[in-house]
Amino acid sequence: MRSLQPAQYALLTLATLGITACGAVQTIRDGTASTAKRVFTSQVPVMDLDIVNRAADENRPAVVRVYQLKTSERFQALTDAQWLTHDVTALKPDLLATHNLVLPEGGSESVHSPMDERTLYVGVVALRHADEARPMKLLIPRKQWANVRTVDVEIDDSAVHLHARQS
Repeated sequence: MRSLQPAQYALLTLATLGITACGAVQTIRDGTASTAKRVFTSQVPVMDLDIVNRAADENRPAVVRVYQLKTSERFQALTDAQWLTHDVTALKPDLLATHNLVLPEGGSESVHSPMDERTLYVGVVALRHADEARPMKLLIPRKQWANVRTVDVEIDDSAVHLHARQS
């Protein structure tokens, strides 16, 4: 077997160090990018919502729909008829996740769900069974969860209200 000349040995050592250094630099760059992303974006791993139905009439249950959305435009533009029949179809381009609940008067329920990293808004819609009833909507920005662990939502006879609880 032929032995390496000092120049060949030095060249081989430099090549090995160069390849190793390239991997180390890439690892540092990836770590820095990951840290910057965590610092400058709202990291919300779980969406915690506590929803309470406070209707004055005992016979007024509420159907509640919760949507994780990429944008707010379609949510705000839906008509009353669309909320009743084609909400998922109309929201599909922005829809990341959905939850459906039925709450009796005075009832409450919690929604604990992973929050998709692309979610920018959480929409809450409450529907009551009555001829004159209109969908009641609330749009919650993702940043609402930045300083609280759980977001409280209250449904009364005419609206959906937001109450933030400190963690």
